[in-house]
Amino acid sequence: MIPDFSDPTLKAVSFDLFDTLIQRAVAQPRDVFALMEPRVAILSGGAIQNFQVLRPQAERLTRLRRRASAPRREVTLGEIYQTLVDLRLLTSETAGLAMAEEMAVERRLLARREAGLKLLGAARAAGRRIVLVSDMYLPEDFVREVLAELNIGPYAALYLSSTRRAMKYYGGLFRTVLEREGLAPHELLHVGDNEKSDVEVPAGLGIRTFHLPKALDDFKSHGPAWFPKGWPDATFPGASLFPSLALGLTAARFYGDPDRTVPAGSCFGGDPFHLGYAALGPAAAGFALWLAGKARADGVRELFFLSRDGSLLKQAFDLLVPRLPLEVKTHYLHNSRKAVLTATLNNAADLVDAVMGYFQPVTLGRWLDDKFGLAAEAIPPNVRRRLALGRVVTMGDRDFLLPLVLDDLAPVLYARAAERRALWREYLSAAGFLAAGRKAVVDIGFSGAVQASLADLADDRDLRGYYVITDYRAGRPVQNGLRMDSFFEPFTDTFSGQFPHKYLYHCHFETFFKDGREGALDGLAKGAGGRPVPLFRPLTAPRNQEVGTAVFQGAAAFARDLGEKFGPWLMDMPVNPYSAAQAYLAFLTAPTALDAAVMRGLVVDDSFCGTDVRYFLTPEGTDPSASAWAEGAAALAGSR
Repeated sequence: MIPDFSDPTLKAVSFDLFDTLIQRAVAQPRDVFALMEPRVAILSGGAIQNFQVLRPQAERLTRLRRRASAPRREVTLGEIYQTLVDLRLLTSETAGLAMAEEMAVERRLLARREAGLKLLGAARAAGRRIVLVSDMYLPEDFVREVLAELNIGPYAALYLSSTRRAMKYYGGLFRTVLEREGLAPHELLHVGDNEKSDVEVPAGLGIRTFHLPKALDDFKSHGPAWFPKGWPDATFPGASLFPSLALGLTAARFYGDPDRTVPAGSCFGGDPFHLGYAALGPAAAGFALWLAGKARADGVRELFFLSRDGSLLKQAFDLLVPRLPLEVKTHYLHNSRKAVLTATLNNAADLVDAVMGYFQPVTLGRWLDDKFGLAAEAIPPNVRRRLALGRVVTMGDRDFLLPLVLDDLAPVLYARAAERRALWREYLSAAGFLAAGRKAVVDIGFSGAVQASLADLADDRDLRGYYVITDYRAGRPVQNGLRMDSFFEPFTDTFSGQFPHKYLYHCHFETFFKDGREGALDGLAKGAGGRPVPLFRPLTAPRNQEVGTAVFQGAAAFARDLGEKFGPWLMDMPVNPYSAAQAYLAFLTAPTALDAAVMRGLVVDDSFCGTDVRYFLTPEGTDPSASAWAEGAAALAGSR
């Protein structure tokens, strides 16, 4: 619904500026001051360490001081900074520099809001006079420059409270507009986002109004149950800033344009690209920023992202690192637990670890292939004759499986491991892994088993591992001298209470980190010219490819937008992992029906646990109660 700009009694339309025609890429205006804080600390010689708190208070104090003589008169940016000078926190010179910094940050963060601009275009097309009206302390010259840079215009007049010394909030600025434009109240229609100063106050003066809620308010109305509020705490000072950037970018992209309507009762509109941008994007980008800081601190110059869960992590990192003061090379290394671990079976302890690892019920033949890469024809004939390879084995059968592996199959497993080890050495050499200096592997987690195997293959005890999350099993590589760091605390266990543990440990969390276009690595083989080439398990889940690709594209778009808008501040920005992943975790634990339906027909893709086809959510027309994702199935069932 839009106003009737063709009404012949309407002579002019006034538009609010901030959150109506232009918008900041942050959740709240004071986040501008948080971004400025490191720079102001330097300018003040260390006297100001909490500018994000002090700057709003300086504005408040300036207004209080003016209240006695001119209670409804707007203050200016220069007067606010003069207050900081009066308090002896800044000198006149440094106040000028800080004020210039504030305007530079504002200029970088401001963007067009297409929803408001489409209304402006309609009003202009109807032949109405356009005026811009805003309560704003920023200088008029600066505002005009921003409007020109954003190609917003033409407009007949600009009425700013900082110049006119009257405010919309108290009605004075509207009275000025009516007087200067020669209008009766009913001849003016005002469009704006603030219910008080853009609707209630002008309506009280007889001016027609149209309320265009700010994008962030529209965003909040779609997801009040999970809308992130930040996680400020002593461990992560200022950690609420990163989720604010994520919220601002998401609101601007999906809720600032009326042509991108998001259905009610949905956070992501049932759109995998939107899900990737708003939920997975912040989680991957937050990890990438943490990773950049770790690599710089540890002097790591080369990062090897492990397939397939490392694909999204590498994509986010590669998009952000050009914005950071960091020199590091990134590589994508094909691997899998099955392919690498079967090349590093060196002793009985390795065999025991493989047998005792988790697996789903599966035939014995499939179990031997998944765990050890041992196809039926490779089993010694005298052993194969007494095995029922079609027999289904479970975790409860390990008393049978353990002696089978240790007593009957160990010689062939060691021999095949030696062959595979040689192939892996060739492959790692060709990938630049063996020749790299101080390097690290990067993956989603959890136990560090692949890192341990790669360290063994490369004979590199200084090989570091950077992970989204690690669990208690990672203690074993650490005890063997390997360095491991994780975004979500050093280790987690089933007693972790800050978030639903199973959604970080279980395959649900990994779902969209995998590249849906890439099959699982079964191993290496000799290719043309005798060089080792990867052998991939064929892709059998087209729905995973379709949805996964769209989610990846959304997450990449978020990382790109984050870098473009906030590049100068990202390197040292504290990121709380729980804030970064909150929207994604909320999607997994409390989805709406429309958003849950994105995962209909997606297969649980875990190639190492003997899992036959299981669906996160069963395909359309089937019983959702058979789904692996209980919360998604419950959301769909509740929508019937």
